[in-house]
Amino acid sequence: MVKICIASYQRHESINQKSIKVLLNGGYKPNEIDLFVANQEEYEKYKSVVPEGINIIIAVKGLKAVREFIFDYYDQGEKILFKAIEAPFHTI
Repeated sequence: MVKICIASYQRHESINQKSIKVLLNGGYKPNEIDLFVANQEEYEKYKSVVPEGINIIIAVKGLKAVREFIFDYYDQGEKILFKAIEAPFHTI
């Protein structure tokens, strides 16, 4: 199974119409999506709008820092599809 990984900051108002919509329409289930946010405040905002079942993880602020956090979060060899902000998906 491939895990979908999205790093997001201050996009809670638009994430469902962009990244989440594409993934769900593409056949991914909410429980296959990990959403990494910067802090507790961001967590609360995203929790109130994303579909139930999406795993929201409090990470760190900053694109470089959150990428490092994500790489450390998953086990070596685990298959993930990574999406940061509005960039295309990348397999890592």
